[in-house]
Amino acid sequence: MSDEIDLEGLDAYLMSDDSPDDCMMLSDLDGFLHGIVCSPVAIPQAEWLRKAMGGPFDKVPPAIRQSITDIYDNIVEGLALEEPEVEPIFWEAKEGHVIAMDWCEGFMDAAALRPKEWLRLTESAEVSRGSSSRGLELIRNDPMFFRRPSLEPLPMHSTASLLVIAPMPHGRLSNSVT
Repeated sequence: MSDEIDLEGLDAYLMSDDSPDDCMMLSDLDGFLHGIVCSPVAIPQAEWLRKAMGGPFDKVPPAIRQSITDIYDNIVEGLALEEPEVEPIFWEAKEGHVIAMDWCEGFMDAAALRPKEWLRLTESAEVSRGSSSRGLELIRNDPMFFRRPSLEPLPMHSTASLLVIAPMPHGRLSNSVT
């Protein structure tokens, strides 16, 4: 998995006046990309890129397009490992606590693109371990599970767990995103 993604540059662009008015911010975008990768069905790249960027993707600078592609590919690689790795991008409040709401909203925005398929998956007997679908514990009590892109552990203040049912991740994106 690549550690060379320019997250600061991507974040600056997404918050700038140069970005589309309705584009997602960094944490939302990361949750959204996780939801796209975990979708029970493949979603056409053009469809989800338009949703993520709030408009045509072809107007987005090449370096930003590459950063989004790299994040997507890192998610695919991490979830395809024998022991899946998830490195969500959460906001951290000044007080030091983690704010996961934006990330979760991004994931749910991705699920909303194919709600019937997600519902079928969650109601299916196929969600048991060992089937074509894999249960991923995205939030658990292990504080080392979630890491910042810098690989420093995020503090976990909740004892609750969230189980998200997700199929095997889809393949990597090509480097030529259009």
